[in-house]
Amino acid sequence: MKAQGPLRTVIRAFPTTITMAALISGMLSLYASLQGLEAGADAAACHLRAALLIMLAMILDGLDGNVARLLNATSEIGSELDTFVDLTAFGIAPALLIYVTADGFPPALRLTLGCALVASGAYRLSRFKVVDPFRGQHGFLGLPITVCAAFVALFQILSASAPESWGLLKPNLREGPFAAGVLGFIALLAVLQVSRFHFPKPTKNPLFFIPSVIGVFLLFSGRPVLVAGTALAGILFGLYFVFITPFLNRPPVQESRE
Repeated sequence: MKAQGPLRTVIRAFPTTITMAALISGMLSLYASLQGLEAGADAAACHLRAALLIMLAMILDGLDGNVARLLNATSEIGSELDTFVDLTAFGIAPALLIYVTADGFPPALRLTLGCALVASGAYRLSRFKVVDPFRGQHGFLGLPITVCAAFVALFQILSASAPESWGLLKPNLREGPFAAGVLGFIALLAVLQVSRFHFPKPTKNPLFFIPSVIGVFLLFSGRPVLVAGTALAGILFGLYFVFITPFLNRPPVQESRE
C-alpha cells in the first residue's frame, strides 16, 4: 500500500532534498576554488576541498535517482533539477578548478578550455533531454558530463595527496609536460561529451555504485596515502570506462529528434 497524505509528501521530497544537496555541494566547490585566489589563502587546501566537493556532488547526484526509483518518487521537477546540478557541479565547478589550478599556463588557454568544457557539457545535457526517451536508463549518447568532472577532481586530489616518494605518480598540475597532457586529455573528454559514442550507465549497477560511495568516503578520510591510492584507482577505472566500455556493448539509446 502506498503512503498517503503528509508521509507521502515527505517521501516524495526526500530525493529532491538529495538533489539540492548535490547542487549546494557544487556551489561550495566554486567558492572553495575562489577562496584559493584570496591573499594569504592556502591555495592547495582550497583546491583540494573544491575537488572533494565535486566528488561528493557526484555521489549525491547518483543517489537521488536511485532513491527516487526505490521510493517510487520520481518527478519532472526532480528531473529538471538534475540538469542544473550537472551543469553547476560537473560543468562550471571543474572548469573553474582547472583555471585556478593550472596557473602556470596562459590565462587565455585556461579560459578557453574552461569555456569549451562548460559549452560541451551544456550541449551534452540539452541533447540528452531531447533525443533520449529513456532519460539515460539504457545508456548515454556521448560521454556523461560527470566523467570529465571526476577526472578533473581526481587528478587534483592525487596531486594534493600523493607523497613525494610516488615520483611520477604525483602529478604537477600547475605547469610542465604532465599538466599539459592532463589539459589536453580534458579537452579530448569535452569532445567525447558531444560525440556519438554510446556509454553505459554504471550508477544503475550496485556493484559499481556502492564501491563508488565507499571510494568517495575514503577520499574524505584525510589519510594522504589512502586518499591518493583511491584517487589513482578512480582514474584508472575512468580510463577503462572512457576507452573500453563504448566497444563492449551498444546500449539501446533511441534518438528521436535534435
